[in-house]
Amino acid sequence: FMHEELTDNKVFDSTVIVTKKNDSVKKIYFDFDIYSLSKGNINTINLLLSNKTIKEYIIVGHTDTKGTNKYNNELSLKRAEAVKNFLINMGVNSDKIKIIAKGESQLAVNTQDNTSHPLNRRAVIKYSY
Repeated sequence: FMHEELTDNKVFDSTVIVTKKNDSVKKIYFDFDIYSLSKGNINTINLLLSNKTIKEYIIVGHTDTKGTNKYNNELSLKRAEAVKNFLINMGVNSDKIKIIAKGESQLAVNTQDNTSHPLNRRAVIKYSY
């Protein structure tokens, strides 16, 4: 899912997520400054796991704008890793799971910097059949 583009003799890394007709998305939300999974998160993920035809998971961690960019990048990674670790513990092969940390760079709800917003504190689980 990573590729490089050559433009004016410069190499840029970018993330490309291709969604196919049979791709689906689930979102789970986190309390402020938390990356552990809640009971509700676990129930949502367990519902996904009941579908045995899922071939691949891409987990994208996000935060709100409260805190520094560096901190939020680390927190979004921890959120994605928490989902990945849960999937692995439930028997999903780690080769089928990719994680991406977006920090506060892709807000669900646009806010000013240093703003706590619950819809931005999330992990998006994209999965394909």
